[in-house]
Amino acid sequence: MVAQVLAGLMYAVLALLIITGHIQPWHVYATAFGMAIVQTFHQPARAAMVADAVPPSQLTNAIGLTSIMFNMARSTGPALAGFLIATLGTASCYAVQVGFYLLAIVWTLQLRPDPSAATGGAAAPRLGPPSARASSRGGCSVGATKRYVPGSSS
Repeated sequence: MVAQVLAGLMYAVLALLIITGHIQPWHVYATAFGMAIVQTFHQPARAAMVADAVPPSQLTNAIGLTSIMFNMARSTGPALAGFLIATLGTASCYAVQVGFYLLAIVWTLQLRPDPSAATGGAAAPRLGPPSARASSRGGCSVGATKRYVPGSSS
């Protein structure tokens, strides 16, 4: 959710800069760089949330629906942006994007993971996310024991 808040804030700043007439090229470059960093963390977190939000029996359908929605947004977003730019100006695109991020934040706050999703049906008590150290240690132990990467040619 931190990524959504940061992205929304960056788009809000750009909208305000455009509306006030103070926009400079470096603002756009800095925002693009910032968004790339935010998306680096946001996309994996979003993908992980799907597995926590649905039971295992519906996971394949949930992943497929997520993929469809992502690709649909990728194809319809530029068309909507073109329409908004032609009718209301460039700032409107950023303002609409901020509105969508606000909706995403509200809906993310309302999302509650299915307790049986992570355990395959048996509800287990959730003690919170593992620490960064424990997570890194677990990743390193898996990496050390893995002899090959699935899908690689070697």
